[in-house]
Amino acid sequence: MDLVTALARARSPEEPGPDTPAGPAVRAWPGPPRPLPRAGPGELDLPALLRLSLAASDRAGRLRPTPSAGALHPVDARLVVGTGCPLPPGRYGYDPLRHRVHYLGPGPGDAPPGATVELSVTPRRTVSHYGHRAWPLMLLDTGHAAAALWLAARALGADPLAPGLVLSLFNH
Repeated sequence: MDLVTALARARSPEEPGPDTPAGPAVRAWPGPPRPLPRAGPGELDLPALLRLSLAASDRAGRLRPTPSAGALHPVDARLVVGTGCPLPPGRYGYDPLRHRVHYLGPGPGDAPPGATVELSVTPRRTVSHYGHRAWPLMLLDTGHAAAALWLAARALGADPLAPGLVLSLFNH
């Protein structure tokens, strides 16, 4: 089903089906979790950026800084880290429940300084409760996460439009 058809169906009077299991609240990133080191002078404060924008306030995943339909938080974050960050350059998966990252491998050789935050969606989390009405809600959740990242970057004195922080959106 294409997006236009899915969005039209989401706005139809058709009732969603019964709830199904939402699955894990956090994507199962490979490898052991790593703490986010403190930022040094002149570095992007990546730990604070993620804490202010995407981190869960409790171990159950509730009360994240970004609103989410049904508190299901389908948005996941991958980081492409360049120079000027407290983490070594590479690709990382972010765990918002533990405020940790998982090393996924080397980043591209042309990674810009700072961090690129790539947002993806795990549809099952929202579809589990909202069924065919999930698409608009997932788009809203992604927009809220992007806005939270932008606002957190501004609050920390970073320019979210400069090469120090770039937001890229994709669906995996």
